[in-house]
Amino acid sequence: MARPPGSTVVAVALVVVATVLAVLVVVNLPTGAGSPEARPTGTGPVADTGWVAVRGGERLTLADGQSFDLARGVAGGELAPGADLLLTQRADRLGVREPGGLAVVSPGADHEVRRCLEAGSWDGTLDGVHELAAGTDVCVRTADGRCALLTVESPPDVVTRVLIFRYTLWERR
Repeated sequence: MARPPGSTVVAVALVVVATVLAVLVVVNLPTGAGSPEARPTGTGPVADTGWVAVRGGERLTLADGQSFDLARGVAGGELAPGADLLLTQRADRLGVREPGGLAVVSPGADHEVRRCLEAGSWDGTLDGVHELAAGTDVCVRTADGRCALLTVESPPDVVTRVLIFRYTLWERR
């Protein structure tokens, strides 16, 4: 049976449209990071409903030139896959994988995600890590939309160059 003129072009166009729609649906699937309004953006208070603690640890160490994967709770080399944080510059600079951010928050007794969701000033690096006092809380917004609160247990110094900390990691569900 002969095909009507132009039917091949219409069929190809339908396949292209279906493919584009499928890609758009996959790209917009929930990632656990929540909608942009619900992610920690530093733009003011956000309800913490839906944030679930997924990992944490105490007395963890991060040495100069090491990175740390918050989701797995392990330190690795400077360019370790999946790393969220990197301690550099003679252990005096803490950096986060982009497009994440870091924010020092006011001291508090509670280790709750809302403290990070309400943080007002985010940056990709934190200089002066040697000067952080024990008990300082640092919020981390990870590149994959998670949120963590790190508490400095012992800051690095020019001799030991090791940051000792505890943390809780949350993700949006």
